[in-house]
Amino acid sequence: MIKPDYIIKPLMFVNTLEFSRAAQHFARFGKYTLAKDGTLPHKEFWDEEEKRCREGYTVGGVRITGEHYAYLNYARIKIAVNEGTRTRKYEGFPRFLDMDYYYYHELERARENMQGMIVAKSRRKGFSYKGAFNLVYEYNWIRESFSIISAFMGDYANTTMGMALEMINFINKNTDWAKRKLIDTRTHIKSGFKERINEVEVESGFKSEILSLSFKDNPFKSIGKSAGIMLFEEAGKWPGLVEAYMLSKPLFYDGDIPTGIPIIYGTGGDMEGGTQDFCDIFYKPSAYGLRAYENIWDENAAGECGWFVDDAWFKEPHVDDQGNSLRAKALEALDLQRENLRKSGNKRAYEKFITQNPKTPAEAFLRTTGNIFPVADLLERLSYLESNQALQDKEWTGELIFNAENNVEFKINPKLFPIKQFPLKSDAEKDGCIVIFEHPIAGDNGEITPGRYVAGIDPYQQDEAVHSTSLGSCFIFDRLTSRIVAEYTGRPPLMKDFHENVRRLLIYYRAKALYENQIKGIMDYFSYTNSTYLLADEPTIIHDIIKKTTVNRKKGMHMVPQLSDYGEELIKEWLMSPSTEEGVSNLYKIRSIPLLKELIAYDPDPDKNFDRVISLMFCLYMGAEKRKQRVEDIENARNEENGFLSSSFFKTGFKRGNGRML
Repeated sequence: MIKPDYIIKPLMFVNTLEFSRAAQHFARFGKYTLAKDGTLPHKEFWDEEEKRCREGYTVGGVRITGEHYAYLNYARIKIAVNEGTRTRKYEGFPRFLDMDYYYYHELERARENMQGMIVAKSRRKGFSYKGAFNLVYEYNWIRESFSIISAFMGDYANTTMGMALEMINFINKNTDWAKRKLIDTRTHIKSGFKERINEVEVESGFKSEILSLSFKDNPFKSIGKSAGIMLFEEAGKWPGLVEAYMLSKPLFYDGDIPTGIPIIYGTGGDMEGGTQDFCDIFYKPSAYGLRAYENIWDENAAGECGWFVDDAWFKEPHVDDQGNSLRAKALEALDLQRENLRKSGNKRAYEKFITQNPKTPAEAFLRTTGNIFPVADLLERLSYLESNQALQDKEWTGELIFNAENNVEFKINPKLFPIKQFPLKSDAEKDGCIVIFEHPIAGDNGEITPGRYVAGIDPYQQDEAVHSTSLGSCFIFDRLTSRIVAEYTGRPPLMKDFHENVRRLLIYYRAKALYENQIKGIMDYFSYTNSTYLLADEPTIIHDIIKKTTVNRKKGMHMVPQLSDYGEELIKEWLMSPSTEEGVSNLYKIRSIPLLKELIAYDPDPDKNFDRVISLMFCLYMGAEKRKQRVEDIENARNEENGFLSSSFFKTGFKRGNGRML
């Protein structure tokens, strides 16, 4: 992993206009040189400019890269200009910015090492222009290069392609690097010309090429082409980004040898459609052949991540005339904006602002649409877990077996792996395994206290379904500490294997489980194994939620919309309630990475799979039922003391007079 340069050796830039003298000359005279065409001074000027664009340029001991020099002097972007009370945008040259200085140096190193880059960024940092110029640079200075700009939606790719075409037209009109075109459309251009050699028409010239692609309708569209650079535009709005990236890998790899570089980038606040895939790649860049950096941005992080551009870079008006970002002032202004929004009480607006103006990658990857849970806090916890391998190593993964004494015991099995991916790909391994976060704790008598551990089960309906991403899930919940202590999530080829693993987990913790009783199979299996005592009765609390329900008391619970809504409130309340230790909420004691991912992405749409969330919901229903019973027990005891005995009192399982549990 690499620590970013601006942490190792931060620079304060001076005399930065020296890097863009060519652009200033053009802005003043409407041309880059006053030397006449065909003269030696004219040739020398353009030879020197090409050298600077290829090799970089040094002033006062500070070097900018060749692409950065070319961007400052030959790119065209929209620039905001204040005109009295109005602000208008005009076409102009980019200004020198410290943010760009560091980015272009990283891009140069990525090219030298044949690594791709993934960039998560705040809004309005000009990366669409920089992305467009990535293509222009290849097209104009790399002979026979082939560059691709891709996006899930064609509009995103075409917008950046349009910027690139405008820049190329400007270069063709105003420089010595003009190139004729063999192909000239809004989505595909190729430089060069045709000539006749030996009575045969052939293509000649520079033959560099740019292609714009949309993956929405055909993810295999780009297979068979070979790219020196491939942009993945608007990555946060790209469902199936991982699949698209892997399908495109032959474009910039020849076997295991990189032949080109991918660049993936997305903007804070645009992370709703493709959040999870973009997030997964960003936090595991080396696994995808991308340049990896030490995660210096997320609090308590210790792992790797991609390149991150926070909101304090280039945040007007907090930039001096040399292009240095006044980060302290920018952060102060950002905090004030956040505090004002927080005080407004509009949670959605507050979280949306955070995603658009993030301080950390975790904030950039917030998902705000349709989620009642505290996504900002959940992302912080997820980031902490994913970047702390030592804490992940404290999990026990394996299987539960019956020993010689016919007792269930846990056995570590390194050949078994839990499912941590979410959302799950249809062709992914679905067996899963038992994950223990905390083993059961026995009391002074050597036995596990009955009722301490409860469980929730979200089963599935049939044996192996090749294309289904629905899983069975079971959580064990410690009512004493309000923590999840174990998980089993999976879909083995035979449904009875899922049921048996759940049964053993319940025996191991001496726990009763509430389950979705609309799903057939689990009751039959537990009846067959004489284990129905492990399944909880239907909670009486549902009669408080659905006043006129006619459902008879039975095992399990049917998750109708009203009960699902109440379950969401139970989860939200549990997440934010103080934990039993360290003065933090229960949310910060969650150990299950995939559960955090599900909670972050949660959508109440019944057609979507959030198996772990439903399992947790059943656990909390069990806890709510236990609390309700406890209140009734206390009330009945008071009635007895006052000489009133109700029929419900005798159903509680207490002896008259001593209050001991039977």
